[in-house]
Amino acid sequence: MTVSRSRSSVPGRGVVEGSTKNGQARTIYISEEMTTVLRSYCYYKMYEAQEGGFEMSDYVFTNEYGELMHPDTFSRHLRRLYDENGFPREFHLHTLRHYFVSTMLHSGIDKQTVAELAGHGDTGFLERTYCHPQLQLKREAAARYTRTMFDFSDRDSASA
Repeated sequence: MTVSRSRSSVPGRGVVEGSTKNGQARTIYISEEMTTVLRSYCYYKMYEAQEGGFEMSDYVFTNEYGELMHPDTFSRHLRRLYDENGFPREFHLHTLRHYFVSTMLHSGIDKQTVAELAGHGDTGFLERTYCHPQLQLKREAAARYTRTMFDFSDRDSASA
């Protein structure tokens, strides 16, 4: 899937469409399962267009009339899902992105691949923003330090 445009709601200007933040299109790689889901959705949208008597949009996510949705529509639906499932009010759309990137990194995916999947030009921003050790890694580091500093069983008694 290729992302080449960006749409956002700007106070005082309405919905603004333009190039991506860095001005470059990027390809997003998705699994076969997700491809199947998107294909099914597209078939549904084609059916919807045929039944509604309107032309199929070039865009994937449209309303029931084949028109582009307002950029805030998805966020409103997501907020409703968060509320229904008891998620904190601080959760927002970007929380999903953070979860995706953090999960990829903690699963052992290399930083360069994750940066490219997230649309970052290099790993610098990714390292500053997302590369914080997991709690388990912190525990292991603390235990290793404690063993190094306080385990005298392997040391020569004469040097102690």
